[in-house]
Order: sequence, then structure tokens, then C-alpha cells
Amino acid sequence: MKNTLVALLFIVILLVASCDKESNLSSVEQQSILVVGDSMSTGFGLAVPWPTKLADILSIPVDNSNSINGVETSYGLKIFEQVLQSNKPSDVIIMLGTNDALRGSVNNAITNLQAMADIADSQDVAVTIVTLPLITSSESQNQKAAEISTAILSFTGINVADARAAFVNAEHLLVDGIHPNDAGQELIASTIADVFIN
Repeated sequence: MKNTLVALLFIVILLVASCDKESNLSSVEQQSILVVGDSMSTGFGLAVPWPTKLADILSIPVDNSNSINGVETSYGLKIFEQVLQSNKPSDVIIMLGTNDALRGSVNNAITNLQAMADIADSQDVAVTIVTLPLITSSESQNQKAAEISTAILSFTGINVADARAAFVNAEHLLVDGIHPNDAGQELIASTIADVFIN
């Protein structure tokens, strides 16, 4: 009798463990990533964009259709709630702010990025914001990118992929002092992948 009870208990434990494993697999299979970005995320016709590389690394669908060359964070905020509702992703990655650094307002960029993070949180979508790589073509624009990136690092309740920290000695990673080449796009992808893997 005692041996029978032990055997039954062992079977129950195996069944529970099996159910937990299937549940984890199911949640991974249902994971989808939406990107909202600018030319840093499209590759600007110069390189394979990091979202494509990220999809290969993670084996998870990555929708990059909402990355548009030249847009600022104000555009991202304008479309953000709608694209989340339309796509219903499990995760959203925001890589915006470079164009704000080039020609816009640092304060507006920070406010808009925080607003997008708040919208994602309200819809139970996990959000990762990517800091801005170095801009080697202009010291003043690079300083603005640094200020935006520092603010991103201070946000709470989000994941941060610190691409700026990864772009040490960035000259060989950029095509024109702004846009990443293929090696730069690969570095951005691996930096973001670390957030999802760790």
C-alpha cells in the first residue's frame, strides 16, 4: 500500500511538472515583438536592420513595419496606442530620439518616450527602450543624444537596452557619423537580445 501511494505521488509530481513546462512553452510561442523606430531601425538602406537580426537571434516574430526614416518621438507617440491595439504584441521595443537629437527638443523627446512607456504599461505590454548610439558627425547633436539616453536609463518600470554604452569607438560602426553599418546593426540586435535572454 505504501509503495502504491509513493508511486501515485511520483506520477502526480511528473504530471504537474509536465503541465508547467507546456505552459512555459506556450507563452514563448505566443510572444511577439513590435518595433517603433526611425532610420536606426530600418537600416536606412545601408545595412540589414537590427529587428531582422533580432528575430533571427531570438526566433521570435519581430514586426518592424512601424519604423520610418526621419521621424521624431512625437510621431512615435502619435501612432503608439493605435499600433499596440492593432497588433497586440507581447513586447514593444522603442528606438526613437536620434532625429530629436539632430533637429528637435531633448525635453520633448524624453517626455514622449516616457508617455509611450506609460501607454505600453497601461496595456500590459512589456516595453524596452533603446538608448541612442553615438553621433560622431556633430558634438552638439551627440550631446543631445547623450542627454536623451541618460533620461532613458533613469526610467522605471521598463527594460533598457543600452546601445549607447555598446558603441565604444563608434567610427567603425557608423556609415555617415549617424547611421549604423551592418556591424553596428548587429551590435544593436545583440544588445537588445541580451534584455530578452537574461
